[in-house]
Amino acid sequence: MGARRLAVFWLVAGAACGSSASPFPPGTPPEETGGSGGGATGGTAGTVTPDAARATGGATADADATPVPPADSAAAPDLATPAPDTASPPGAFPLDGVKAMKAEAWAAANAHLEGPSFRMGEIFFAADGAGWGMMRVDANRKLYRYHPKLSPIGSYLLADRSLLVCDHNLILVQVFEDGKVAQLNSDFEGQAIEYCNDITVDGSGNLYVTGRHTGIIYRIAPGGEVVKVASGLGLPNGVEVDPDSKYLYFGASGGIMRVALPDGGGNAFAKPERVGAAGNADGMAFDAWGNLWIADFSGKRLVILAPDGKTVATVATGGGPINLTFGDDGSVFVLNDFKGVARMGPVPGLRGFLHKGALKYQVKKMLDLVPANQPVN
Repeated sequence: MGARRLAVFWLVAGAACGSSASPFPPGTPPEETGGSGGGATGGTAGTVTPDAARATGGATADADATPVPPADSAAAPDLATPAPDTASPPGAFPLDGVKAMKAEAWAAANAHLEGPSFRMGEIFFAADGAGWGMMRVDANRKLYRYHPKLSPIGSYLLADRSLLVCDHNLILVQVFEDGKVAQLNSDFEGQAIEYCNDITVDGSGNLYVTGRHTGIIYRIAPGGEVVKVASGLGLPNGVEVDPDSKYLYFGASGGIMRVALPDGGGNAFAKPERVGAAGNADGMAFDAWGNLWIADFSGKRLVILAPDGKTVATVATGGGPINLTFGDDGSVFVLNDFKGVARMGPVPGLRGFLHKGALKYQVKKMLDLVPANQPVN
């Protein structure tokens, strides 16, 4: 899962953990798979102001207090549409370097891993089903239980360095750079959406989440409006929006699908179309050239698709990849299920892509949660 300010490419960083046999049938991605994220390079991210403080005009609010919306939300910048995503041209795609990438064990974790995001030299991810919560690997490859009371799945890094996170129990949360946690609105027609498996962001700051068990993809606007993008899908997973915000891509029933996004943020979505195949597609991420990098779980590889759907390259990952995230030095970090994090590269000039996100998302309440940062031996 998603980044920010006037530039769309920005600095972030990380690593994570594993070994043991997967309990899932061969060639089948784990049931709770997903997660979106990735690093990219460019402008400097800004200072985070937690939602509760913004809602009180910058004053510090109680951790469990419900933020008070501004009196004039139309004039307030909190829900403003972000500036257009822009960045310097990335140069030629380093195809030869990408094809030559080898997997290097980076950090071990004997668990089902999900939703990596690379931020400032560290990787944040989920140890789904292990009861470890949100994990963190620092720049020295030291592993921590960062937020053990969360039950995360997918994640997306925003430009203010906060993380949007799908959570088994809370549906959708935002974890700020200082570790504070806000539960975000996810109500559709008066009830919370059934599930949030994977998450991404478009150029206007809208969120998109996949319901793997329900076959539904939702769009959540910064102001809290929730609409259905598509339904009746076969195990939708790994959702991403291309750099031009023209299409929403996702994996479903082994294929790579996309939905054309309506101009001007309307609610009339086209019927999903198939654009390619990538084995058992799980998580995915875009690079700066608009190529879609896909974790092919059964193929134990990354599949890279060009914007026209043609395969650019495939790269072995040394395990069953669940998801990936780009580092800030041309590296790609891959979560291999029940093995841990593998580092691919670095490849000089390789850059990931993330949309900035909105300045603020509608908060249900601030949660009384603080980072534990418990070392894992």
